Amino acid sequence: MVRTSALSSVEEKRMTEKVKKATTPTTPRKTPAKKSDAVAKPTTAKVSQEKVSHEEITKLAHQLWLERGQPLGEPEADWQKAEQLLRAKKS
Repeated sequence: MVRTSALSSVEEKRMTEKVKKATTPTTPRKTPAKKSDAVAKPTTAKVSQEKVSHEEITKLAHQLWLERGQPLGEPEADWQKAEQLLRAKKS
Protein backbone atom coordinates (compact mmCIF):
# COMPACT_ATOMS: atom_id res chain seq x y z
CA MET A 1 0.00 0.00 0.00
CA VAL A 2 1.37 3.33 -1.03
CA ARG A 3 0.66 6.20 1.24
CA THR A 4 0.31 9.61 -0.36
CA SER A 5 1.05 12.91 1.24
CA ALA A 6 -2.51 14.04 0.68
CA LEU A 7 -4.85 13.55 3.60
CA SER A 8 -7.85 11.37 3.33
CA SER A 9 -11.18 13.13 3.56
CA VAL A 10 -11.80 11.65 7.02
CA GLU A 11 -8.46 12.89 8.35
CA GLU A 12 -9.02 16.30 6.80
CA LYS A 13 -12.45 16.56 8.40
CA ARG A 14 -11.05 15.66 11.82
CA MET A 15 -8.35 18.29 11.53
CA THR A 16 -10.79 21.04 10.55
CA GLU A 17 -13.04 20.11 13.48
CA LYS A 18 -10.06 20.41 15.83
CA VAL A 19 -9.17 23.79 14.39
CA LYS A 20 -12.75 25.00 14.72
CA LYS A 21 -12.88 23.84 18.32
CA ALA A 22 -9.60 25.53 19.12
CA THR A 23 -10.55 28.86 17.57
CA THR A 24 -14.09 29.02 18.91
CA PRO A 25 -14.30 31.99 21.28
CA THR A 26 -14.92 31.03 24.86
CA THR A 27 -16.37 33.06 27.66
CA PRO A 28 -13.66 34.77 29.72
CA ARG A 29 -12.82 33.13 32.99
CA LYS A 30 -13.34 35.01 36.16
CA THR A 31 -10.11 35.28 38.06
CA PRO A 32 -10.33 34.68 41.77
CA ALA A 33 -10.17 37.79 43.90
CA LYS A 34 -6.82 38.49 45.47
CA LYS A 35 -6.65 38.68 49.21
CA SER A 36 -5.75 42.36 48.99
CA ASP A 37 -8.86 42.97 46.87
CA ALA A 38 -11.07 41.21 49.37
CA VAL A 39 -10.08 43.55 52.21
CA ALA A 40 -12.59 46.35 52.54
CA LYS A 41 -11.15 49.79 52.05
CA PRO A 42 -11.73 52.19 54.90
CA THR A 43 -14.45 54.68 54.21
CA THR A 44 -14.90 58.08 55.72
CA ALA A 45 -17.76 58.54 58.12
CA LYS A 46 -20.51 60.67 56.59
CA VAL A 47 -19.44 62.23 53.31
CA SER A 48 -21.24 65.47 52.79
CA GLN A 49 -23.59 65.55 49.82
CA GLU A 50 -22.66 69.19 49.24
CA LYS A 51 -19.66 69.64 47.01
CA VAL A 52 -16.69 71.58 48.19
CA SER A 53 -15.24 73.78 45.46
CA HIS A 54 -11.77 73.24 44.09
CA GLU A 55 -10.95 76.86 44.86
CA GLU A 56 -11.95 76.51 48.53
CA ILE A 57 -9.79 73.43 48.94
CA THR A 58 -6.86 75.12 47.20
CA LYS A 59 -7.00 78.15 49.48
CA LEU A 60 -7.26 76.14 52.68
CA ALA A 61 -4.57 73.66 51.60
CA HIS A 62 -2.23 76.58 50.88
CA GLN A 63 -3.01 78.09 54.27
CA LEU A 64 -2.30 74.75 55.99
CA TRP A 65 0.98 74.46 54.10
CA LEU A 66 2.00 77.97 55.19
CA GLU A 67 1.13 77.13 58.80
CA ARG A 68 3.33 74.04 58.62
CA GLY A 69 6.31 76.18 57.62
CA GLN A 70 6.19 75.58 53.85
CA PRO A 71 7.93 72.17 53.89
CA LEU A 72 8.78 70.38 50.66
CA GLY A 73 6.81 67.30 49.67
CA GLU A 74 3.47 65.84 50.70
CA PRO A 75 1.11 68.40 49.15
CA GLU A 76 -1.53 65.66 49.06
CA ALA A 77 -1.65 65.60 52.85
CA ASP A 78 -2.53 69.31 52.98
CA TRP A 79 -5.10 68.84 50.21
CA GLN A 80 -6.80 65.90 51.96
CA LYS A 81 -6.86 67.65 55.31
CA ALA A 82 -8.32 70.81 53.75
CA GLU A 83 -10.97 68.76 51.96
CA GLN A 84 -11.90 66.91 55.17
CA LEU A 85 -12.13 70.14 57.17
CA LEU A 86 -14.33 71.83 54.58
CA ARG A 87 -16.65 68.85 54.23
CA ALA A 88 -17.00 68.59 58.00
CA LYS A 89 -17.74 72.31 58.17
CA LYS A 90 -20.50 72.03 55.52
CA SER A 91 -22.21 69.00 57.04
